[in-house]
Amino acid sequence: MEADTDHLNPFSLVRHFAEDHHLHDLPCFRRHPDQERFVFHRDLNFETTWNLFMDAIQKSWWTRFWCVQESLLAPAAIVVLGSWKIPWKMIKVCEINHKRHLATCCTTSSSSMPEEYVFYPDITVVSTRVDPDGTTSLMPGISSDLDRLFRSFRYKACQNPRDKVYGILGLLDPSSRCNLTVDYSLDTSLVYIMAMKAILADGRGDLRCLTGLGFNSQTSDLPSWVRDFQVQPDMGSIHYEISRLKLYNLYDAAKASNAILAFDSEHALILQGRFVDKVDQVGQIATRRSLNEVWRIIQSWAALFSIHLPEGLTTSQYYEPKKQAFWRTLIGDVLFDNGEHSRRATQEDLEVLRRWLVSTHESVERGVIPDVDQLMNSIIVAIYGRSMFCSAKGNIGLCYPDCQPGDEIWTLEGSKVLSVLRRTSSTPSEKGITTIESIFCGDCYMHNFMDGEATHGSRYRVQEVKLR
Repeated sequence: MEADTDHLNPFSLVRHFAEDHHLHDLPCFRRHPDQERFVFHRDLNFETTWNLFMDAIQKSWWTRFWCVQESLLAPAAIVVLGSWKIPWKMIKVCEINHKRHLATCCTTSSSSMPEEYVFYPDITVVSTRVDPDGTTSLMPGISSDLDRLFRSFRYKACQNPRDKVYGILGLLDPSSRCNLTVDYSLDTSLVYIMAMKAILADGRGDLRCLTGLGFNSQTSDLPSWVRDFQVQPDMGSIHYEISRLKLYNLYDAAKASNAILAFDSEHALILQGRFVDKVDQVGQIATRRSLNEVWRIIQSWAALFSIHLPEGLTTSQYYEPKKQAFWRTLIGDVLFDNGEHSRRATQEDLEVLRRWLVSTHESVERGVIPDVDQLMNSIIVAIYGRSMFCSAKGNIGLCYPDCQPGDEIWTLEGSKVLSVLRRTSSTPSEKGITTIESIFCGDCYMHNFMDGEATHGSRYRVQEVKLR
């Protein structure tokens, strides 16, 4: 017998979490015989509710670039779908509660759900805050952060690609120093170049904006250091890119230096930096967040570094320097506490990770669902959309999958993380300084070089880098 969907509310799942109910309170969960946890069980009513919810959040309105202004500039927006309606505030409260439940009390329940039930909240919702008077507005700090604004909503679609820049200007804090003006007569490439220059200037010598996806675009004539705002990453990639952006200040690869920016007549970006290493091998890309898939990726990366599981998890092997580097790289040397707060990992955290990995291996071998906790979240934030690589000098890191063997790892003045560059030429100048011309491929993590290790000593000398 099929369920009657005519009178079902497509926003019932939103209300469920907005009212702070648990994930396992949904009809698709049954208590496990051990009485200590809940496991997923297919249920017709839940399937119907889920399909209605997915239909609602996949409507074309969400894909439009202009829905950002429609929802974020209205103090009391209401989302209407047919005869159903829901306040924007309730959608935001749902997002807050859902995230908290998945990071704490409902983590194990969530891990038992098939991957088809994984979804990412729209960044427009994530960027909303609920003010004390009950109205909604843009999250504090975002409206004055050019980089965060431009990168957050580029997955939205619009007919004129210039609107990926011009459509954001209405969200800017009036006190912003941004001097961009709307001019649709300009070529799209020039609009994007001007936007990146404005973002760099807003960073005041911090190269945080040169992180994430969209650089070295293969579908445009943009300089490699200019993010192609026309590229529309999937929601998962956007979600984890922003999560990693929040971790940026936990590192200090260039030792609190500031970039001195210069541009040539062809829009090449000229910086100072130090060559550190070269990419030698690149592993598989992590593109899914289910535990089984994450475990498969861990196994493939371990094999790349000749780490044999489960033997490599024994205390006699796990704490060997090379293996420690591998496990710390797996979490980006960062741990999340209570779903929100992040910090650099300690040696005690490494032992907690070891025990969790042992337990996970044993559970997977038995074909049962292992317990999932904050360590899983730390791993996914670090690896999603990235590949593990081995360097020519034996270092271990995480990079974006378009990086290739032979690409170079640099620490650029003004960046707290490392960068991957593809050298095209080296040109000595009249002053005896060699200028390294390169293509910018993106940021990366490389263990043992995230805290300024390459900023002192004659081994790593400062060189001029020209990014074309």
